[in-house]
Amino acid sequence: MEWYKSNPVRFEMEKRLLARFHPGVKIIIEKGEMRVIMKFRARKATYFIEGFFPRDFPNSPLDVYVREPRLKSSPHQYSRGRLCLHDDDDVGPETTAKIYMDWTKQWIATYERWLEGIPWPKTNSRR
Repeated sequence: MEWYKSNPVRFEMEKRLLARFHPGVKIIIEKGEMRVIMKFRARKATYFIEGFFPRDFPNSPLDVYVREPRLKSSPHQYSRGRLCLHDDDDVGPETTAKIYMDWTKQWIATYERWLEGIPWPKTNSRR
């Protein structure tokens, strides 16, 4: 069973947090898959973001992508375009979709600075 059906209280909390802190975010459920769509205006561009909830959310993290504009391959981005937003030990069942969208906005701000030649900040990553 999909997490949002088996945990309606968590689903309602996720919807309310996203609506409050990220107005305009859309939650879409199609064929049992849930995703969040966000449009974000940064300094240099408007970004269209798509986050996919895993079936066992919140026990597994969202996969987040920038759909537009096309990004240059950058640090902290996987080969298929998924954004590297966190270390594995930075997330757990308490991490909400609101937090993933916060991290995505910060990732975009860092990306835009990186395009200007400012180095990507070092992380404590063990990768």
